Amino acid sequence: MSRIIAQLMIVVFVAAVSSVSVSAQGTAKPMVWTDPTNQYANYLEAAVLKKHTPVTFTTEKASASYIATLDAEAQKGSAARAIFLGAANSGAKSNLSLTVSDAKTGAVVFSYTCQKNGEFGSFQSASECLAKHWTHFMAKGKP
Repeated sequence: MSRIIAQLMIVVFVAAVSSVSVSAQGTAKPMVWTDPTNQYANYLEAAVLKKHTPVTFTTEKASASYIATLDAEAQKGSAARAIFLGAANSGAKSNLSLTVSDAKTGAVVFSYTCQKNGEFGSFQSASECLAKHWTHFMAKGKP
């Protein structure tokens, strides 16, 4: 009798696991295209993976639901300020802006700019900032 109960429990467990994996697969992530010639696209794609932003990048612009556009600006700091005030206060800045628009209508659905200051402020950390804010935006039920 206990063997039948054990087998029944295994069947119930396998059915539960199967239904969870099927429901997880049923949730389609939006497809996002970034311009492959944009040197900052790789930073964003890596940051999205790291921050678990619920999107999938595609290389086919026609199959994308959204288009992500990145703009960057960097300002070099002063060596003298870095020596006397420290590298974080050199005046160096890295700005990275993300605009996500609907591929069909062109309507902007998300836009954010992250700025990192100091000599160690990098486009990688700015892109992680963008991915974090994009994830929070999407958690509220937005695209």
